[in-house]
This record gives sequence, structure tokens and C-alpha cells, in this order.
Amino acid sequence: MFLFLIRRFGKKVRIPSANVKQNLTVPIPDKKFLDQSEFSQLSQNYLYKAKVALENIHKSNEGSVLEIQPSLIRFETNIFKLLIERNFHEQCMQVMVGNGITYNYFYDTESERWISDRDGHLLDELLCREISYKCQGFFNI
Repeated sequence: MFLFLIRRFGKKVRIPSANVKQNLTVPIPDKKFLDQSEFSQLSQNYLYKAKVALENIHKSNEGSVLEIQPSLIRFETNIFKLLIERNFHEQCMQVMVGNGITYNYFYDTESERWISDRDGHLLDELLCREISYKCQGFFNI
């Protein structure tokens, strides 16, 4: 019961994977909804950056598939799957990497980054880690 209360009312904290052993934490900012046109512009800019970076990875991975639509990017190799999609209603980027788990990222205007609503990891960190680990080439976003 005590743990439930702590989890329920405690402040969300981001713990980057490299800082777990040192017990360093970073507070997760509160999600603020943006103007619809502002969200559209910010998310479109991010999708464009991801598209450019994935085009280079696509060239380095024979047999890979890269599908680009206005609000969706799908990249697939024989051992790796990535799906990035804009969700206008929730104002988030939904990302599915390989294992079928979907992560939601909101845009933090103060840090100007896409941050996970679960544990506060950064979208750039997730993509760089997963793509660099599973694919050939250098993912530079």
C-alpha cells in the first residue's frame, strides 16, 4: 500500500540508463499541449530529420524497407522494425521499436526535445541506441 501511494503521488523522475548506477535522477517535465499548428510544425520537422537519417541507414542495410508518408515513417530490416507516427489528438509521437511496445513522446518546449511520458527518456536517445545496435551505418539525427 505504501509503495502504491509513493508511486501515485510522487513526482515523476527521469533516470537515464547511464546514470542508474550513480543513482542520478532528472525530473520529468509536465506535458503541456501546444497550439495545433505549432505541434504540426514541430512534429513535421522531427519526422523530416528522422527521414534524412534513416535514408542513410537504408542505404547501408541491404534488403531494408523504408516507407515514408506525411505522418508516418516505417523502417524494417530482417531483424529490426521501427515505426514513428504522429498522433495529433494526443499531441505526441508514437514510436514502436522491434519488440512491439509503443512509446509516446511529447514535446517539451523548455528543453526543446521529445520526451517519453513514461520514464522521461529522450526520443533521440532511443532511436540512436536501437538503430545503432541493430543496423549497419551511423544514425545521425
